[in-house]
Amino acid sequence: QVGAISRFAKWSHAVVLFDRVAELGRTALRHCYQGRPGVVHLDVPVEREPFSWVRGTNRYLPHDIAVQWCRPVTPIRIALAQFDFPVGAVAANAARIAALAAEARDRHGARIVMFPELALSGYLAEDLFLRPGFLDACARALADLARGLHGIDALVGHPLAEGWRVYNALSWIRDGRVLASYRKQALPNYMVFDEQRYFDPGDATLVVECGGVRFGALICEDIWEEAPARAAKRA
Repeated sequence: QVGAISRFAKWSHAVVLFDRVAELGRTALRHCYQGRPGVVHLDVPVEREPFSWVRGTNRYLPHDIAVQWCRPVTPIRIALAQFDFPVGAVAANAARIAALAAEARDRHGARIVMFPELALSGYLAEDLFLRPGFLDACARALADLARGLHGIDALVGHPLAEGWRVYNALSWIRDGRVLASYRKQALPNYMVFDEQRYFDPGDATLVVECGGVRFGALICEDIWEEAPARAAKRA
């Protein structure tokens, strides 16, 4: 069985479970529910299998589709903190991240705030990533930043040094600590991009639950590659 999640109106969700994926998968994705939880079943006098009328969709679903309706869920507001984070200005960038996170929480009521790739160091800091002192400064700034962030989840991009390896990473910050970190898997190395010179590729998936919803983390080029997204979906 495959679970297909659809969205309708004010964030009501339906989970449609179906066996005949090939025939019914794309159709099931278009169907969702409006009103109180439940399905109204109506046998239609036709020469084939009965159908079920799903309230609020104005559609019939084949009766052999098992439909399980979830309660309406509260929206999760996600803020995108778009800003030009200067290369090398680690302390100033950390202060700007903290201010934008507070604005997203207090002014916009966001549950999650997302920052650009390598926001803490600036993109792309090039040979600064080869300097241990610069990487240490980024690590200290991230730890200080995390301790001051509360009431909102923040996804912050930064370089991550682990031994002799350096990663293009993001950290998921929640309630004053780094909940987990993700290491970019697909490193572009064409045109203006030269990430393979500075970074090692990651090989692990990060999935974090927030507000009852599971989020998979990807960074930039990861979205253009099939494997990282499929791994996040499987997780």
